[in-house]
Amino acid sequence: MIVVVAYRDLDGDLHGVNAWPATGADLKMYKQGDDDGEDD
Repeated sequence: MIVVVAYRDLDGDLHGVNAWPATGADLKMYKQGDDDGEDD
């Protein structure tokens, strides 16, 4: 698993900013299926 930081500009284009291997809290959240209530 990787963590990806991205943003969508005013034109709607998606830009990747950074990424790294998921560990610790990020990986735990993914494995638990934590949902923030927003559509991806």
